Amino acid sequence: MHSRPHSGYPGPTRNHGISQARGRYVAFLDGDDLYHPQKIQRILAAFEADPETDVVIHDLLHFDFWPPKDGTASYLSRGRFLELAKDCLEHAGDGVYICNNDLYRFMSLQFVPFQTDAIAIKATALFSEPRWFREDLRIGEDGELWFRLAKRRRFAFVNRVLSYYRERAGSITADRELFFIRTIQLHKENLERGKDVFSLGDVRLYKAKIAKLFFDLGYQYFRRLSLQEARTAFKESLHLDFRVSVLLAYLKSFVPQHLARKFRQSVD
Repeated sequence: MHSRPHSGYPGPTRNHGISQARGRYVAFLDGDDLYHPQKIQRILAAFEADPETDVVIHDLLHFDFWPPKDGTASYLSRGRFLELAKDCLEHAGDGVYICNNDLYRFMSLQFVPFQTDAIAIKATALFSEPRWFREDLRIGEDGELWFRLAKRRRFAFVNRVLSYYRERAGSITADRELFFIRTIQLHKENLERGKDVFSLGDVRLYKAKIAKLFFDLGYQYFRRLSLQEARTAFKESLHLDFRVSVLLAYLKSFVPQHLARKFRQSVD
């Protein structure tokens, strides 16, 4: 058993755990989350079914009270992953799908179809990476690693809920402004990383996605009447993907605070 003092940054603790790993595979479990009893069995079967696979991902369920209510939709069923990613997946039987190289493009333009508790990685693949988790970030420290792995490594997907993510009020991920700031940074870096893979159409779509994130960040700022910050975020959004609705939001950020407050109240 290894432990480290709590620093508020997940990266150092996770990297320390990886450095102590001695097995063939590495998986993660945060202290307030849960594994399905068959998780290890299922992911090992997926690795054994395709020796070329370096990474196995699976579905998960978000919950606030245990046990979750019957009929609670899983993370990937809500995101319609099987439908949207059908061109990335080849069914290999027993709920296992082999992912082709388009998974990286899907993750970039659509969404990342797993979270930290829903991934297992061959130790050889993980130890060959130049670095693991970012240690300077309180949120989003994992995203860069996932994109690097998806661009270079072979993934398999197990279409089963094999872990459970506990949602808590006041968690770091509940900080919407921090979430948008870090997500924007992650995708801007990944846009550069993938320029040898993305088509011109992909680049346009990716810039539009980042523009939407800037707009959402601006909206968060506007709601708390941080008009200068909102204006900057809306301007970045317009630079990436011009839209009249964003232009109107940008212009609203110039109004006096008492009018901005009325705009906010009419929206809320």
